[in-house]
Formats: sequence, C-alpha cells, structure tokens
Amino acid sequence: MEHDGLKKLSDYLDGLVGGTCALPFERMRELTGRVLPEAAASSAWWTDPDGWQAWPGSHACASAGWRVESVHAAARLVRLERLAGDAPVD
Repeated sequence: MEHDGLKKLSDYLDGLVGGTCALPFERMRELTGRVLPEAAASSAWWTDPDGWQAWPGSHACASAGWRVESVHAAARLVRLERLAGDAPVD
C-alpha cells in the first residue's frame, strides 16, 4: 500500500469531529487505494493479529487516535472509536 493512501486515511480520520465514525470498507478503499481482503467481512479478522493488525491501514487508524469498536460485516463497514484524549479541540 502506498504511503500516500495511508496518509489520506489518517488525514480523513484526523479531520473528523466526534467520538465515533462508521467507515464503509469501500471508503477505506477509496482513501488507501487498496481493497480490504475478503477476510475483512469476518469480525474475527479485525481482532486477529494476522489480519487487521497486519493490514497497513490499521496503523494509520491507530496513529490518528482511533480503534475498532465494532464490525458490521453484512453492511461492510467498521465503526471506529476515538481514543480518549485524541478528540480535536475547537
């Protein structure tokens, strides 16, 4: 995955206001330039060190101060939660 795509994902998350974000898989693809693997349709992939943690986009989310709250495989989206202390100040 190109560094530019990871920066786009990180910048997108940095620009969000609020404590949660529902991020469709397709939007992740648009931002990063990479399709999530088919395994991402399984909730287990997002907590498996060989899955989500190995996908470079996970590090972009974490570095922007977000973690996975829940996965909605049928809707093909992930709900992210902003880590405490990382909320933007207006």
